[in-house]
Amino acid sequence: MAMEVDECVLGGGGNCRECNYPSKCKQYASDYIRAQKEVLGGKFYHRTYYFGVTLGVIDEMEQYCESNLGEKYV
Repeated sequence: MAMEVDECVLGGGGNCRECNYPSKCKQYASDYIRAQKEVLGGKFYHRTYYFGVTLGVIDEMEQYCESNLGEKYV
C-alpha cells in the first residue's frame, strides 16, 4: 500500500488539489488511514510512503491522524 502526502499539509507548495486549504489536504491524506481502519480494522502491515521533501510533513500528519483517527500516520 502506498501512502502519500506533501507540503500542502504545511500550508503551501506540493501537488494537492486543495493547496490553499491545509486542513483539507490533511483530511485527504488521512483517508489512507481511515480506509485501512474501515476495511482491515487497522493499518495494512506493508506500507510505503511518499511525503514530499520535508520531515515536517510526516510530523504534521502524525499529529493530525493521532488526534482525528486515534492512529498515527506512519
